[in-house]
Amino acid sequence: MRTRLTEVVALILLAGAVLVLVAFGQGWLIMASSGGCSSDDEKLIPALKEQKILAVHPGNVTAVGDPYSGCDRDDEYVYAGISYTFSGPFSDMLSFYSVLASRDGWRPVNESGEASSGVSKESTCFRKQIRGATAYLNLQPSDNQENGPGFSLTISASHGGFPSDGGVAC
Repeated sequence: MRTRLTEVVALILLAGAVLVLVAFGQGWLIMASSGGCSSDDEKLIPALKEQKILAVHPGNVTAVGDPYSGCDRDDEYVYAGISYTFSGPFSDMLSFYSVLASRDGWRPVNESGEASSGVSKESTCFRKQIRGATAYLNLQPSDNQENGPGFSLTISASHGGFPSDGGVAC
């Protein structure tokens, strides 16, 4: 009788362990599949990487590392960019990229989120359509202690859209 009771208890414990593993696995699967970038957004990454503005820079900058790209799964957008160090004032970088962005169809985003026709040296975020998605170009200063002053130039896009001011993309 004792052997039979031991077998039943072992079977119950085994069944409970299997249920816990199945429940945990389903929970992980649900978490992994919720959020993230859509397949349409993922297909935008090559188009972002091909944007001419990411390949052009003034003479007084040096690339830091390789160009980067990917998907921000939390905020559900894709991005591509590059980081540089530079010598000279950041306002020179703003001026250089503002002119270049305007020539390439990017429009500055003002504080209200509207694309404006004028280019301002203070503008660090620009917007245009790329393959049916709203894309934002952001020029972000950085102070990397190892490499000196620098900036990153990042294009972020999503078919789901951003707030009119660019939100996390700006």
